Amino acid sequence: MTDKNYDSIFSLEAKKPHTKADITDAAVREILREESGERAALSAKLHLLRLARDKDAAASGPNTPSKPARPRK
Repeated sequence: MTDKNYDSIFSLEAKKPHTKADITDAAVREILREESGERAALSAKLHLLRLARDKDAAASGPNTPSKPARPRK
């Protein structure tokens, strides 16, 4: 009698449940992760631009208003 290979029939690997809710949840989490990375990159870029602008403004001298502010009544 020949030995039968039951490994392919009865696999021991646990399979993940892939319901519609799980698939949707995974897709939403991936989209949010990408958007978060893009938002962080944009924030870092704007921060560097703000620092450069402030450095240039400080080098040009103090800003003085053209006429003094009127006192409040």
